[in-house]
Amino acid sequence: MQNVVAWVLLPIVLLAVSIGLGALLRRLSGLPIPAGLLAPLGATLAIVVALAGYTVGLRGLLTPLVIVVLAVVGLVLMLRGGTRLPRPGSAALLWSAVYGLYMAPVVLTGSWTWPGYNFVNDTAVQIAVANWLPEHGRSLPPERGVSTTLDVLITYIEGGYPLGSHALLAALHELMPIGVAELYHPFVSAFAGLCAVALAVLARPLIGPWWAAFAAFAAVANNLFYQYALQGNMKEVVTAATLATTAAVAGWSLRHLR
Repeated sequence: MQNVVAWVLLPIVLLAVSIGLGALLRRLSGLPIPAGLLAPLGATLAIVVALAGYTVGLRGLLTPLVIVVLAVVGLVLMLRGGTRLPRPGSAALLWSAVYGLYMAPVVLTGSWTWPGYNFVNDTAVQIAVANWLPEHGRSLPPERGVSTTLDVLITYIEGGYPLGSHALLAALHELMPIGVAELYHPFVSAFAGLCAVALAVLARPLIGPWWAAFAAFAAVANNLFYQYALQGNMKEVVTAATLATTAAVAGWSLRHLR
């Protein structure tokens, strides 16, 4: 049950929410944003909404519910406007291939886990932060010296550590019947796939959809980036996905909005 929720349900929910939020952005902006950018763009918006929600005090299920409601509104507006849901194509195949590549070291163990255990122990910190945000937001623990976990949380939150990826992971966790630890690596892997999709959209006008998909897969399959994911570096993978999305949106804007 835990494996199915972590490996299958989490990416489905993340992609559905992302496509819905991307559709909402397209409707509100009035711009013909390409279907391939809906999920990467929507995932970026989901990060913003998640962190903003926890920051302003939307505790527990409130922040995830805001994200889900906005995504549903986006999907409804898209369907009522006569636009079909994006058809699976090269982008879906690319995302699936990248997700499979990144999940393989975990899936081949036969059960949920996270790579890099006791190699880079930062993963424990990322999980602690994600567990803290839903009930406390960016509020600091009351005092130091109570526990190592609380001291680490104070250091990270007080030091201005970027918490966007943690906030979205926390929000998705609130919708799932399992813990953050089980969801951690599938979350990272899903964003590696979104990074590849955004890169493919960026390259598509130059080399066509299938060569763009191949190039994007090669880009995120490179050793350094892959090793970052296997070390449990969530922030770096999510940052790469948002930067790739920014570049893809900029490239599309320069071509179509002149």
